[in-house]
Amino acid sequence: MKALEERFAPPNQNELYRVQLRERRQKAAETLSELGQDIRRLTNLAYPTAPQDLRETLAKEQFLDALVSSDMRLRIKQARPVDLNDAVRHAVELEAFNRAERKHNEGQGYMRTTSEKASGTKPCLEEDLKALRQTVSELTRSMESLKQQKPSTRSFASDSNANLSKQNKRKCFKCGSEEHLIYNCPKNQKTASETSEDKNHQAKSVAGISSGLYAECKISNYETECLIDTGATLSIISCKAWDTINQSGSVLQPFNSVVYTASGGEVDIKGKTPVSVEVCGIQCIIDMIVADIDIDVILGLDFLKTHNCQIDVNKQTLKLRNKTCNLKLTGKLGCYRVTVSKTIEVPPRSELIV
Repeated sequence: MKALEERFAPPNQNELYRVQLRERRQKAAETLSELGQDIRRLTNLAYPTAPQDLRETLAKEQFLDALVSSDMRLRIKQARPVDLNDAVRHAVELEAFNRAERKHNEGQGYMRTTSEKASGTKPCLEEDLKALRQTVSELTRSMESLKQQKPSTRSFASDSNANLSKQNKRKCFKCGSEEHLIYNCPKNQKTASETSEDKNHQAKSVAGISSGLYAECKISNYETECLIDTGATLSIISCKAWDTINQSGSVLQPFNSVVYTASGGEVDIKGKTPVSVEVCGIQCIIDMIVADIDIDVILGLDFLKTHNCQIDVNKQTLKLRNKTCNLKLTGKLGCYRVTVSKTIEVPPRSELIV
């Protein structure tokens, strides 16, 4: 029993389940019964010592907040459900009624009776047919006149089209030649020394990727520094840090999307998992991607937007849930060279000014 509890119901996880319960919302392809069962499970895990009637009330309120339709939420509240099962029953009934009403409105047709004598439909049809026949005869005569056109006229038209196509022929923007385009232009080709120099510039510019604003964070008993990256869409944890904190052998969720770095390289992704991270002394639950990166933790826009973070770059501070903590600015420009249209030498003592 002790081994099973450590594997499937680890202790000291009540706060984690409470956060998951508060953030639980109905998914796109999720039924109302599945939503109710999951909310009951999270409620029992988040409040194991609470009385049964209190857990039912909490589960019922969270189920109403998790619904997508505001109209359904108001109707269920007007029904005054007693517990979670009663609320789920009302929601399923309302969903069935709404689906049947939509099908009824979509399949309902409209008919209108007419009379030939009253509306005069027959004369109108005869006039339309007469006008259609006249149009067809006019088109036939115009086609015959085009076939009998003189050869000189047709040759003139072909010559004009040839001159027009010659004028619209594409040219090289580099040297103006019509034999090739700009990507095949001999003047656009670089020598071997210039190509190797460009590669050295790119390698030197990549060396400053780890520079940025860092905050102290704690994952389980693993203390490290996380990069606050507003240019990253998702939050990422390195494989090294995940192997350090994953002592229970949790299985990662699949992640099928492709993630690229700022330089265009593809990141090797192992999976996705929720991670409890302590930033500025505040515990946060984040859905992170486990990837093969050099930095331990990268907090991206999903974390900053979810927790309403405010970054003051001038003061080097991060405000999280009305609590402010200091950030550490790491990295300087040094003597890196960046190629734009020509090589620019940055002085060795110049620093990054934000």
